[in-house]
Amino acid sequence: MIEKAKWEVAKYLIDAKKVVDCLWYISKNVGELKNLNLRKKTQEKLREFYINCRTVIDKSLAPQDRKNLKGNDPIIKAILYEADKNQAHKDTAYQGAQMQGWGELLATLKEQVRHLRKTCEAALPKEITIDFVPHDKELFRVVNQITPDIEEEIKKARHPHYNQPDPDPANNPYPAVRVLHDIEQLKEEKGSNEQYGVILEVGLNAHEYMQNGQDWSITSNYYMGSKVWLRTKEDIPRMGRNESCYCMSGKKYKDCCIDLE
Repeated sequence: MIEKAKWEVAKYLIDAKKVVDCLWYISKNVGELKNLNLRKKTQEKLREFYINCRTVIDKSLAPQDRKNLKGNDPIIKAILYEADKNQAHKDTAYQGAQMQGWGELLATLKEQVRHLRKTCEAALPKEITIDFVPHDKELFRVVNQITPDIEEEIKKARHPHYNQPDPDPANNPYPAVRVLHDIEQLKEEKGSNEQYGVILEVGLNAHEYMQNGQDWSITSNYYMGSKVWLRTKEDIPRMGRNESCYCMSGKKYKDCCIDLE
């Protein structure tokens, strides 16, 4: 499988991972989210989870391989059962696994994502990692009562040049480019001669930065053919200053990502 196709598969796997992040965040903030219909929200997120997992399987494995795994791999069998019988369409004979609370549900979903990563590794970029964090961008703002106006003030306070015009556009060496939001946009605009740029939003906390960074990595790598990946600090290997940087830029560590530590 070509690298561009692998990054597209990675998008669906990481989207499934982010569903687990969301449910983990909900489990830690049930009291603050009591005004929401959490049962409905959870069911919606589980539907999203299994549709993404099913897409990873469909894009990674040949039909016969899927059939063999469905018969011999209990985790893949469970994923396909949920995707086909409950999430894609409601089967009247559907009988889901009985979960004993948030802990068991999250443990099951994490195991399924990790197993999917291993099972489909030939169709995935070797650079990606599975980094679960308790965060959901929308619900974080609900819990902390962060309105759009408050968020704008936070961004301005953190980044003095945020949303400011270029003070010297005539001498700016970089051409104006169109913002590329995701892979789907690029596929829809196939054949366009426009140049694109992918924006990495820092977000409001470290978890959001990591989620945004991994989405940014996937879109950038799909568009530019690069192999960058943003990981949690715990996953970054210790390196000598003169070693080749782990981000695969080709530069020495001291001349590249050392300042990110």
